[in-house]
This record gives sequence, C-alpha cells and structure tokens, in this order.
Amino acid sequence: MVLNALCRSAILLDNAVFAYSSAALVIFLSILTSTFLFTSLRFRLKCLGDMRLEGKEPPTLPYWIPFIGSSLGMMRNPHGFYKSAMFNVQTIFRNSRDLAFEWFNIRVLQSVLGMPLEDARKLEDDRSGSAAVPLSEGTGDGGRIWRRLLDIFHTTLSGNRIVASMTDRFVGEFGRRLDDAPAPILTPLYRFLWQHMFDSSTVTLVGPRVLEEHPTFAQDFWDFDERFITLLYGTPRFLCRRGWGARDRCLAATRRYLKRAWEGFEWEDEGKKGLDWEVNFGNRALRLREQALAEYGISLDGRASLEFGMIWALAKIAPILTWQEGSINSNAIPVAGWMLIEILQDPDLHQRVRAEVMTVVLAPESEGDSAARLDPGKLADLPLLKSIYMECLRLYASIPLTRMLRTNMDVDGYTLRAGNFILAPSYLAHYNEDAWSTPGHPAHTFWAERFLRKGNETTKVASGDFFPYGGGLFACPGRHFAKQELLAAVALMLIKFDFEFIGYVDRSGNSSTRGPKFMEHYESGGVVQPDRDLLVRIHRV
Repeated sequence: MVLNALCRSAILLDNAVFAYSSAALVIFLSILTSTFLFTSLRFRLKCLGDMRLEGKEPPTLPYWIPFIGSSLGMMRNPHGFYKSAMFNVQTIFRNSRDLAFEWFNIRVLQSVLGMPLEDARKLEDDRSGSAAVPLSEGTGDGGRIWRRLLDIFHTTLSGNRIVASMTDRFVGEFGRRLDDAPAPILTPLYRFLWQHMFDSSTVTLVGPRVLEEHPTFAQDFWDFDERFITLLYGTPRFLCRRGWGARDRCLAATRRYLKRAWEGFEWEDEGKKGLDWEVNFGNRALRLREQALAEYGISLDGRASLEFGMIWALAKIAPILTWQEGSINSNAIPVAGWMLIEILQDPDLHQRVRAEVMTVVLAPESEGDSAARLDPGKLADLPLLKSIYMECLRLYASIPLTRMLRTNMDVDGYTLRAGNFILAPSYLAHYNEDAWSTPGHPAHTFWAERFLRKGNETTKVASGDFFPYGGGLFACPGRHFAKQELLAAVALMLIKFDFEFIGYVDRSGNSSTRGPKFMEHYESGGVVQPDRDLLVRIHRV
C-alpha cells in the first residue's frame, strides 16, 4: 500500500509539473505572439499614416521579444535583417561632421580590447571630435586627441611618396617570404596566402618586434578576428574561451612590443625622428601615435589596446579605430584571398590577369638580384586587375557604418534624433540590383569586367552605391596603401607561382563539394572571410 501511495504521489507530481510547464510555455508563447502582433500593427499603422515631412522619427521594425527588440535577428542573420530596412547613405556622408564615431570606439576599446576604465574616461573627456572645427569646447587635459590622431594618419599614410615607400617595403617582405616558401606544395590557397601576407603586412606597419615577442601572433590574431563580433556582443568568457584567450595573448605581446620599442628608439637622435620606418616602431604613424597618447596621459595598457586595434585593423579605422571601415590586415588579406580564388577558378581569367600583371614587373636593380619588383603606380591602374579588386570589395565587404548623431538629421523625410545610432550597411548598396545588375550578370554574382567600360577604363560609381572604405569625413585614411598592398600581393602570387587546382576544402581542411561563397547569415563586420578554400598544388615558375 505504501508503494501504491508513492506511485500515485509521483504520478500526481508529474502531472502537476507537466501542467505548470505547459502553462509557462503557453504564457511565454503568448508574450512573444502578442509582442509581435503589437509591434507589427504599430509599424503598419505608422507606415500607412506616412509620417514623413512631419518631423517624426521612422517607425520601429516589428520584433518578437520584449526589451530585446530586433537584436537577436540581427545577430543570427545580419544581412537578412538589413533587407528589412532601407537608408539613404549619401545623406549620411554629406552630414558626416554631425556624426560621431568616438563613443562607439571607446566602448569597443573597453569591452573587447581591454582598455582600462581610467584611460577610456580620458578619451571621453575630449568631446571636440575629429573635424578641423571643434564640435564642442570640451577637451581633455591634453587637448584635442581625436583630431591629433586623425592628422597623424593623414600625414603618415597618405600621399604618393609615402604609399609608394610602404608598398616597396611590403613587396620586399612578401617577396622574400614567398621565395623562402617550400614549393612544390599541396596546400589550401587562402591559408598559404594569409600566413605569408600577415607577417609581411605587420612588419611593414609596425616593424618586426611584435612578431619577435610572440611568434604565434598570426594565429592568435586570426582566432581573435574570427570571433570579434561574438566578443562585441558581450559573450561571456566561458562561452568563447578561444576568442578571449587569443585577445589576451595578443594584448600581452603588444604591451611587450611597445615597452621594448620605447626603450630601443633613440629619442635624442633628430635624424631618426624623421624616418618613415625604423625597426622599433615600424611606420612613423605608430611612433607619433604613441607620443601623442602618452602625452595625453594614456597608460601602457591603454595604448596596447589602441595599438593592437591598429595592427588588427589599421583603418577599420577612420581616424583612430572606426572598426568596420576598410582595413589593412583583417580586411586586405581576405580581399586578396577572394581575388585569387575568383581568378584561379577561371583559367581564361587567370591567363589574362597574369599577362596584364607582367607588364608592370620591373627589371632587377642589379645583376644577380632575383627579387621581384613592381611599378606601384602602374600596378594600381591595371584595368582588369582593378576591376576584379573593386568587384571583390563590392561582393564580399559587408561594412556596417556605425555613427552616433550629434544633432537631429533629416533622412528621406524622417527626423533622426540626436543621441541615437545610425547603422548604414554596405551590403544593401553593394547588392542593389538597380545599381549593379547587367544582363547575364545579376548583382549577387561575380563578374570580373563589371567595373570596366569601353577602352578598358574603370567604371565610375556613385558614393552611395559603393563605399567599402566608408565615406565622408571619416573615410579610411589607409585605403590607398591597403589597395596597393593587396594588389601587389595578388600580383606576386601570380608571377611567382603556377597553380594546379585539386578541389575544395573547408576551414578544417576536409574535402568539400562546393567552393567559397557569401551567405546572408555570415557576420557583418568587414570583409567576409572565405568559408571554403581552394586546395591547390603550387609550383614555382
């Protein structure tokens, strides 16, 4: 009898648990459904009422979960989410002086790159912005640090002489690494490229010290880069140990590198101060940044956060770190990879591009010198190579321009209020069929000649239809070198090696039935990295 009683009690308990669980599920689903119905009705009514030209804000998109809104939808499928909204990016570019990027960058520096709170607050003290005319009188104790950093980038990364000098150094570094690479070799193409291109680019920008301090810096860099958006969403450390661990190791290496650079540079030597590049800091941009930030009162830990950000995305970057716009390491290398992937999948295109590239190869400087040299001015003007470069930027660069409104702004008849954020994704403009579709070549497909006009001239496009490097006041100042660097990398790969296509592999090296392609659910944080690779046998020419 006791056993029967226990069984009946268990059954009653199970029924009660089931009833409570069912009731909770019904309540939960009711909340989700009612939220979606309410927000959908509100959205439709505002659209039907046409609130434009009345100083009203645009309607809020429908969502399912209270308080969270559309955040989950954007995280799960950012490009699908973008299709639910439209924007006028030319208005944003025209009013770039009324937009702020500094607040967002400081939040990224704190939440993702580990900047100490005290340093972040010092950067927040300068509210004057980056424009020549201050937006407010509020500046930190060290003056207009944001404007000073922008000026440093423009004076050290722009101009024909500077870009040519940086390109020559990169070509020398990358060429030596390719010459030392084993061949013939069976390897995934993109992995082979980024292993050699990353080290060459890093030495060109910041010198060799950071790689000496941390020999596995490249692998940690890519582990961090692949998980940047995940970290930006605030994912706890225990759910993304690999991403946070890679971030920590890169920051520690950057701190050691900066300490060593400060100790090794001869600050009293006036001749050294004028060098465009030297072994301690690398490019003069970083040395001048370090001086400016130290004078402003930023600690070594805070500067390590900033400089690792520069190494990671030197011009994801507008003035200091505008995270998704353009880039030199984490965007330039994927663009070069996509270019090679598209070129090598088409044998006829491969032969045409290689023949074009051979026209800019310079004669050796001396007898017995086997180092490849390229004419950087002519390289950038090769019409077919340039068209492929622009087409890969159009297809594979998903740049969410993020700005905070300093003042009210009218866009398409709506009023966007000061203090709100604007997200202007390049994906919508770059995949716009009205702007890009040509008979036989829809906007979502790769077409090497899309940017060519008659006579092999490059097609000019409107800024609102194509902005892989941002736009307006905060367009990436490093874009000219980034372009030269990745064009040179593609050219050197094509003139030094022959490639035998074997098949496709995934990122783990396992055989795949398809090649790389862009998917809507991929993260929107720069140039999308290839999700597949070309397995090739590389032979030296």
